[in-house]
Amino acid sequence: MLVGYPMALGAAQVGLIFVVSGFVDLFGDADVAARFVVAGALIGASGWVGLRRLPGPSVTSAPTLMTMTTVAFLTLIAGGAAAHLLADVTNGVDAAVFEGTAAATTTAMTGLDPDGLPMGLHMFRSLMQWTGGLAALVVALILVPLVFGGRELIRGGQSERGDRAIITGWTRGARNIVLVYGVFTVVMLIAYLAAGMGLFDSVAHAMTTVSTGGLSTRTASIGAFDSSAIEWVAVGGMAVAGLNVGAVWWVVRGDHKALRRSSELRAFLIVMVLSIVVVSLWLNNDYPAAESIRTSAVAVVSAMSTTGFSTSSWAAFDNGAQTLLVVLLGIGAMSGSAGGGFRYIRVIEAFRFAARELKRQLHPSAVGVVCLNGRAVSERTLERLTAYMVVLILVVAAGGMLIELGDSQVTPGAALALSISAVSTAGPQVIDPVALGDLGPVSKLSIAVLMLLGRLSVYIVILSIINAVARVVSTVQNYRWACS
Repeated sequence: MLVGYPMALGAAQVGLIFVVSGFVDLFGDADVAARFVVAGALIGASGWVGLRRLPGPSVTSAPTLMTMTTVAFLTLIAGGAAAHLLADVTNGVDAAVFEGTAAATTTAMTGLDPDGLPMGLHMFRSLMQWTGGLAALVVALILVPLVFGGRELIRGGQSERGDRAIITGWTRGARNIVLVYGVFTVVMLIAYLAAGMGLFDSVAHAMTTVSTGGLSTRTASIGAFDSSAIEWVAVGGMAVAGLNVGAVWWVVRGDHKALRRSSELRAFLIVMVLSIVVVSLWLNNDYPAAESIRTSAVAVVSAMSTTGFSTSSWAAFDNGAQTLLVVLLGIGAMSGSAGGGFRYIRVIEAFRFAARELKRQLHPSAVGVVCLNGRAVSERTLERLTAYMVVLILVVAAGGMLIELGDSQVTPGAALALSISAVSTAGPQVIDPVALGDLGPVSKLSIAVLMLLGRLSVYIVILSIINAVARVVSTVQNYRWACS
């Protein structure tokens, strides 16, 4: 069950995505369509057989759920790699794994030219990102709180009134998440169509917007459409996608008191507005006023939601704007959203924790309590926060080092920025961009690992590996004991 059931579940999902994408490609490349439909039928059938014959999950053990989630995502990544190999658009397994990981982890990274990809593969990548974004919400709102033994990562994502809470048990919580996610997707589809985008592009971009995936059907991303209306629709969609899904639920249910009480929501919106103003001032000499505001809004909101849409290369911005965008990428979206990054709730807790410790240095006898949304944050939560920060910094540093060592053309600054972008599941390269398709296998696979760590949470992946290794060791020891 630990491996078989999540693999079967992932295979069933991949099979369905293959079949849908194959039928879409009947309007484009018939050869790719046939490969996708056949592969989807075989993979999907094996997944459904596995789901029927294997016992379903009957435990709520955090380590077991973490391992199962990691295995399911690895299955999606394998399916994504297979799709790129079947479409014959990559020049090796490492490149296929890189592209498949970007799709499954909702990261806007690709070494391919989107303008030259078949329709079916575009649909596959969009559906994969949409599925990955939905899975990320379930992980953020249900699994992570269980793993951390509390709800600190989504505090503020719940209303004090139980009937208005989005998470009130696993079944109802998952249903509400799917409802909000599905309705949001339809709204974005209609908005893109109304803004003048074509049907296929609207479907693809609606899915990659709500999932904060950012993979586009065009090489120049949404800038290729040369439409201010489309760009503003994307800005609005990315902004909502970067919010805690609980905040969206409050709007739907009319719980305005909960909205006003959320410290993370206030911080997210304030940083967004101020950053747009600052970046637009930096761009004011190169663009007309209206265009500079729009370009800044796309870049800032894309970075904050870790979506990755763009209208121009961020590397062309001034150094100050580039630095700000890297910081925004690293912080990422609100907790309980499809976006990645460190999360604003952790930033608030870290600043207030640091302020308390400084106060204690000046007044050793002072008793300080870190509060968030009117509630005291437990000391255990602050300990986890510190540990998470240390682990995240080490992962980003190690990732940057591996990227640079794997390819001599990457500068240290570019490698570090690329590592931050990958862990945040954002994608855009801000400093000294390199051609991702030209990177060596070590760099590509390192980035793929960083994307997976960022999507599932560094803690979950690392603990899943430890749990899996512990189970293997225990099985081997029991076998030896039985044989002796």
